[in-house]
Amino acid sequence: MKAPSKVIILVLLTNLGCQYSENSSLVINAFESSNDTLVIRTEKQKGHGIPLGGFGTLHFKRNTGEFPYPVTYPENLRDIERTQVAVDHSTMEPSYIDIIKGRRGLEDVFVVDQNNNNDFTDDSIRIPKDFKPYHGGMELIKCQYLMSDGHELKKDSSWIHIILQNERLLFGRCEQLTANFQLDGIRYKIGIADPVNAMAFTYDYQPELVLISKDSDIIETSLIRNQIKNIKACAILRNK
Repeated sequence: MKAPSKVIILVLLTNLGCQYSENSSLVINAFESSNDTLVIRTEKQKGHGIPLGGFGTLHFKRNTGEFPYPVTYPENLRDIERTQVAVDHSTMEPSYIDIIKGRRGLEDVFVVDQNNNNDFTDDSIRIPKDFKPYHGGMELIKCQYLMSDGHELKKDSSWIHIILQNERLLFGRCEQLTANFQLDGIRYKIGIADPVNAMAFTYDYQPELVLISKDSDIIETSLIRNQIKNIKACAILRNK
């Protein structure tokens, strides 16, 4: 009896700076079953197309001396507290998304340093909204940050949302990494998620794969768990 073949799918998370040789004979995103390695390049998309998100609690502090650099606060806010979200937990010197909360008149508000210039005076002041599952309508906030490509820090951007639940502000990454590819003439669409690490943008903690569609038919299969091995910023799925 013929032994089943093994296929390795190497997923390049392009917004993470994964390195792959341009001189490789492998063709990106088009394969035949005779290939033993499939190299798939993903693209970043806005929102939660993959049915999986996740939130983490924001922990604010009043003591500005605990932060690695100063920022400029809006003059019309009081009782200001600050927090930072590291975009990459795999490095000892990560870049951050800075967020503050405070009071404007009688309202509780928060501000995200969307343009990453250490100045909150040119950013929108927002009123936190209660989280209502399955009701949609969560505001997506686009923000810029610095991300290492393995050699140097480069400008990147994504979308987040901040919600109110039980009087706490929660932070969630709101992007999806997807890829379209062909195997033996059949078109597939897959997505990458890392729900356990919903507050970073590196997908290197417990990445999971989901098959979204096959030949344009929506499938949304259960996530393939316990089959992805992390190698720095790249995820390898081994089909045993």
